[in-house]
Amino acid sequence: AIYQTFILVFPDLQEDQYESHIDEVQRAIKIHFVSKGLMIGEFHPKQSGEGIHNKDFRPLQSPVPLLVIRHMTPMDIDFLDSPSQYPVDLRIKFMSAYLESFKSPEVEARLVAAKKEREVIEKHSKLTARLVQHESNNLRGSQHIGPETDFNGIDEWTILYGTQTGTAASFANTLGKLLQHVAKKQEITIRVVAMDEYKFKSDLAKESKLFVISSTFGSGDPPIMGI
Repeated sequence: AIYQTFILVFPDLQEDQYESHIDEVQRAIKIHFVSKGLMIGEFHPKQSGEGIHNKDFRPLQSPVPLLVIRHMTPMDIDFLDSPSQYPVDLRIKFMSAYLESFKSPEVEARLVAAKKEREVIEKHSKLTARLVQHESNNLRGSQHIGPETDFNGIDEWTILYGTQTGTAASFANTLGKLLQHVAKKQEITIRVVAMDEYKFKSDLAKESKLFVISSTFGSGDPPIMGI
């Protein structure tokens, strides 16, 4: 069974659907497969992913759109611990799942290094949030955002954020605090919501004031919670 491969073929997909139906789906569900010791690959005629050892090779190009599912192998670590493709949080999850299937001192060392990298990012995010808070304090009483501003009867503002490492969440929370002094005087409710918890179908049309803060990772990809 370990050598079985499942190939899902989508011959009727149009070229403008490759990204949304193949690439985005693969990104969204890869962590679920990896956590079970499986790999899922995305293939289609326009896939531009480069080979690990040959940048001119396009291993993910195929005549028809495909999703391929197979068991993980020891050689897959280079597809999982890829800083250019995945943020550190996701790489940590991938490597932890890999070590559930294979013993590897090298990968264990990579995992330790990735966790240290995450600590540095978190410290940087907190420092950035403090700097933003400092600047926001200077904006209090500004003529651009103040009690005299007319908000046309708006009674609720929503700050929607998508984050991969926590930076966008820090900015969203800081913005929420910045707006609180206006909100209290205008009897406005401020809520800060993560994208994967937001009820788009029922709430989006009702929004009277919506702020969106999102990060990107890899080659400009959206955070996982924003897909």
